[in-house]
Amino acid sequence: MKDEPEPPRKIYQFKDKEFERVNKSLGVSSADSADPNDVPIDIQDLYRSANASPVVKSDSVPVENEIHDILRENLARDKAAGLHDIEFKPRRKSKRTKDYLMLVIGGNLLLTGGFFIMPVFAGAGFVLYNVCLIWVMWVVMDDY
Repeated sequence: MKDEPEPPRKIYQFKDKEFERVNKSLGVSSADSADPNDVPIDIQDLYRSANASPVVKSDSVPVENEIHDILRENLARDKAAGLHDIEFKPRRKSKRTKDYLMLVIGGNLLLTGGFFIMPVFAGAGFVLYNVCLIWVMWVVMDDY
């Protein structure tokens, strides 16, 4: 096995890709090139453009590319499907108040029976039951 030579090592790397520059850098003077997109941007250019005064936009139409067309097609398809139509449903009457009153009356009547047997524990039960019921019904539970 040692007599066989090792195969040559493979080297992997990314291919160079060409991208179309849509955004132009601000405040970069290109004396060498006629196209401002050919000038490389460094950190100093970014500092200069961030601290520069606000750029007043002219009335010229911005450059549009195929992304704008795709977004317009998606919006037209969504509008045709009715995804932007909003229907407001009427709010239904909540049953929470009725259930709360039923539980307060029923639970307190049950604890009233225990008041004659052991008043201290029945009083603590009144407080604990009513506080917990209010917490669960009006804070924890959602409107139903």
